[in-house]
Amino acid sequence: MNKNTLFHLILGLSQALVLTATLLTASVNAQTSLPPEQFQQGKASATELFDEGMRLFDEAGVGRDKSEAIAYFKAAGEQNNLQAQLMLGDMYAFGAGVAPDYTLAAYWFIKAAALGSPTAQLYMGDLYANGLGVEKDLQKAIEYMAMAASNPNADKESAALAGKRLKALREAVQ
Repeated sequence: MNKNTLFHLILGLSQALVLTATLLTASVNAQTSLPPEQFQQGKASATELFDEGMRLFDEAGVGRDKSEAIAYFKAAGEQNNLQAQLMLGDMYAFGAGVAPDYTLAAYWFIKAAALGSPTAQLYMGDLYANGLGVEKDLQKAIEYMAMAASNPNADKESAALAGKRLKALREAVQ
């Protein structure tokens, strides 16, 4: 077999694999999903719950009710899925498809912050600093901002923002 024939054989196999993967993905996406209660009963992983929640979230569109997606995010979040916890915190904090509720936003951000999310730590610092969904507590705000500012997983912009807010909070308590 010459190099040209081998190249075309490999190319053909690669194209067949891509087509198969595309068809399998379309087939999986076309299936009816299980209700969240069945997912909560251990029939799906937290990642599968989150993925189904994202599918439903995206399917609902901008400005539409996201309650069906929330059920999946909650199930995943209770299984310590960080992405689901952040998504729920964002949805409740910013009213994305649900009525804004800072208490619920804080509940999910606290969980995500405990898992080491610099974003959740930053948001909790803001919530405590402003008394949104939690009792105003500048010491707790400082603690969360310090965690966010020094978190090795934080991107440069987030760490810098947390550092700036941390400085302002420390000046406010002096």
